[in-house]
Amino acid sequence: MPAPTKGQLGSAVDGFFQGVGLEGENASDLADVVAEAIATALDMFVQTAMVEPGIAGAVDPITTSGATTAPGRLSTTLQAAQLEPIVSGLLSGAGIQGDAAEGLGKAIAGLIAYGIDQFTQKVQVAPGIAVAGAVTAAPGVLM
Repeated sequence: MPAPTKGQLGSAVDGFFQGVGLEGENASDLADVVAEAIATALDMFVQTAMVEPGIAGAVDPITTSGATTAPGRLSTTLQAAQLEPIVSGLLSGAGIQGDAAEGLGKAIAGLIAYGIDQFTQKVQVAPGIAVAGAVTAAPGVLM
């Protein structure tokens, strides 16, 4: 499943910014940066996310068919440090510079990485994935 794009997120981020009264010369530029940073981070997450090994299953010893019987866990290697230079570049490219720009970039990157980490810690892969030939033979469903 592909991650949402900046174009798909942009109007939502801009709406949230307007909804809380965030105004100023660079408000729309900042909304674009946040939308692109989220889209980039989600794309990186989709590329690095994996189901951890070790999901319990019940398998017939003769046919080696069955299903997983326990939930699985997601994990990712995505870290805020990977996002910081991307967000800093986006801020700079949008002309958002100054004393607080570096901290703003770190805060945006850290918040996005934290959200993705919280997602991977809370969501599980539902049991019931088909097993054939002693390996999973169907996609899992997140729960």
